[in-house]
Amino acid sequence: TLERYFDEMESKWEDLTTDEINYFVEMLNEALGEERVYYEAYDLGLDRDEAYIILNIKGLYYLEKVVDAEDRHILEEAVSLLMKYV
Repeated sequence: TLERYFDEMESKWEDLTTDEINYFVEMLNEALGEERVYYEAYDLGLDRDEAYIILNIKGLYYLEKVVDAEDRHILEEAVSLLMKYV
C-alpha cells in the first residue's frame, strides 16, 4: 500500500537521490489529491545537503509590528538565527 511505501522511503531518507525525493513528493501530493508538499530544490537543480532561503521581508515587517512584548524575544531570536545563515 501507499502507507508502506512512505514508511520505506522515510526509513532510507538519508540515502535517497534528489530524483527519488522528487518522486516521493509527487506521490504525497497525488495521495493528498492536491499540491500541498513542495520540493523546489529539485526544480532549482540543488544537490542533497544544499539549501536556499527565501526571505519574506514583508512578513517579517508585519510580525515585527504585531508581536506583543511577551513574545518579542522569540521573534528576535529567530531573526538573529536567520541572519546568522544569511
